[in-house]
Amino acid sequence: MLLFVLLLLLLQQQQQQQQQQQQQQHQQQPQQQQQQQQQQQQHHHQHHHHHHHQQQQQQQQQQQQQQQQQQHQQQHQQQQQQQQQQQQQQSYLYPDLSLSNGSVSEM
Repeated sequence: MLLFVLLLLLLQQQQQQQQQQQQQQHQQQPQQQQQQQQQQQQHHHQHHHHHHHQQQQQQQQQQQQQQQQQQHQQQHQQQQQQQQQQQQQQSYLYPDLSLSNGSVSEM
C-alpha cells in the first residue's frame, strides 16, 4: 500500500509542475510581444525626427538584446523545474526503501 500511495503522490506532483511550466511559457510570450510593440512605435517616431536617427537605432539594439536575455532566462527556469522533479522522485523513493527495510528487520 505504501508504494502505491507514494506513486500517486509522485504523479500528482509531476502534473502540478507541468502546469507551472505551461503558465510560465504563457507569461513569457506577452513580454516578447510588448517589446516588439515598443520597437514599432520607435519606427514611427523616426519618420518625424530625422535628427535623432542614431539614438533610436541604439535603443532598438538594446531591446533586441533584452529579448535574447529573457529567452535564455526562460530556458533556465524550465531546466530547474525538471531537476526539481528528479530530486523529488529520489527523496520519496529512498525513504520508502529504508522504511520497508526497517519494518522487515523488526518482523
